[in-house]
Amino acid sequence: MISLPAIENVLLAHFAVGGDNGPTLAVEATPTDERPEIVLFTTLPISREEANMTIKNGGLSPLHNIRIMRAIDAIPVLGTGKTDYKLLKQLLIV
Repeated sequence: MISLPAIENVLLAHFAVGGDNGPTLAVEATPTDERPEIVLFTTLPISREEANMTIKNGGLSPLHNIRIMRAIDAIPVLGTGKTDYKLLKQLLIV
């Protein structure tokens, strides 16, 4: 089993951006019964290669590698300011 928060924590530690503009990246998995693909939603100019090298350097296995990149204008948040993963998952269905 793959921990999406572990992937996100490694990426956030490396690509942290100061300020209070909300989250700059979020990790989600495609909604599939077969092998889900790991998706990185980001507002930053990060390449898939950079993300996967950061994951490797963070001590995670290749199973944690990002398969799909989605550049978006803003990471959706709930009223609490936390990432709205339910909305991100809906974006994967479209």
